[in-house]
Amino acid sequence: NCCPCTSWSGLRVKAPCSSTANTVCEPEEGHFCVGPLDDGSCEASQRHKPCQPGYYIKHASADTECSPCPQDTFSDGTVSACQPHTQCEEKDKVTEKEGTPQSDTECAERPQTPITGISVGVVIGIIALVAAVAGLFVVIKRKTKTNNAQCYIHIMYWTFTLDLIGKSQVS
Repeated sequence: NCCPCTSWSGLRVKAPCSSTANTVCEPEEGHFCVGPLDDGSCEASQRHKPCQPGYYIKHASADTECSPCPQDTFSDGTVSACQPHTQCEEKDKVTEKEGTPQSDTECAERPQTPITGISVGVVIGIIALVAAVAGLFVVIKRKTKTNNAQCYIHIMYWTFTLDLIGKSQVS
């Protein structure tokens, strides 16, 4: 004949009933044992008095003795133990509001940086400019073999054009 652990009495099963031993009961979260038995079971429990936010129940085996939450943890008063503050960086977010002993850290999405788009544009521009200069060099090299005077005019034209392009990008 096994004794039940009833949730309405604040008890839960610690070890099930067997042919050689009765059911072993323990207090549910937020309760403490007021009727301990010799076999380690609890026949009655009582609800802990709640701790204020920022505090936790120091000893679960007796009535409420509240202690402050350790550093980097919090309790909002709804649970008997302090919880670690959320680490926003681990979730690829930024801290919007630091956690306190009474509340968790508040995280926000990382802001999108417009610098990324600008950087990509600058790199593409530099690559295009290098390609244009290399192409110009190849054209000039081919032209110099055939007509040196005409080559000199082209060099002057492209030097002037590239100089203008460079000045317009600066201003």
